[in-house]
Amino acid sequence: MRLLIPIIVILAGGALAFYLNSNGGFSSAVDDFTEKVKTLGESTEEPVIFRAWLHEVEANPLLPDGAKWDQDGSAPDLSAELYWQEIRLLETGVAKDSLISRWSPTNLSVGKLLDGSVNQSDFESVATLRTVENTFLEIAVYENDPVQRSFVGLVRIPATALKKGIVNLPINRNGIVYLKLAVASGSGELELLNRQRNPDLYEWVTEQPEYTKSSVELSVESISKDLEVWGAKGRRVLEDLLTPDGE
Repeated sequence: MRLLIPIIVILAGGALAFYLNSNGGFSSAVDDFTEKVKTLGESTEEPVIFRAWLHEVEANPLLPDGAKWDQDGSAPDLSAELYWQEIRLLETGVAKDSLISRWSPTNLSVGKLLDGSVNQSDFESVATLRTVENTFLEIAVYENDPVQRSFVGLVRIPATALKKGIVNLPINRNGIVYLKLAVASGSGELELLNRQRNPDLYEWVTEQPEYTKSSVELSVESISKDLEVWGAKGRRVLEDLLTPDGE
């Protein structure tokens, strides 16, 4: 047994010496491993914070069925809301009588000017979000009239697809030609790069999600359903009263 120990040590030393002197040696192996780890780290994208707002929407003069947007023949009064993880982050104003509607990322109320409580965020009318995997930025588009607003459609974009610049979203459905989403860095000056981007993955949804409905809209729906139920019951009661016994 004592004889075997020196032999094992000699063989191990020889193997180590051979490894160090072949193919760049031990340092080369360490460098290769480090490079692989570095490459792996570079391929993994960390979540990024962006500021986004609806830059522009173009509508067709007529709806797909040939009807006009408004009864008086005027162009649509469009507005929009931006959602992330089903949470509303931004609501635009109404662009009245416009086939090409545009919104500014800056906004400031008179009240804040009067009381002096103004900071940088008060000048911004944007949605701030993080590009987390398996989350989406959603833009719900509405047509407004003096009484209520009507849901036109919703475009859904993977948050990880957002990049700084102008994101072009051709729609060509429900009277909407395209949307343009503006994306800027999450902090610093609110600068919009004049860089056009055309994402491959996005979808247009025509059925309004529940979380985009206002409390008024939900109340109207509830009342309408109740009236339908009670209307059907009322018709049955009336039919029973008008039907002679035995028939």
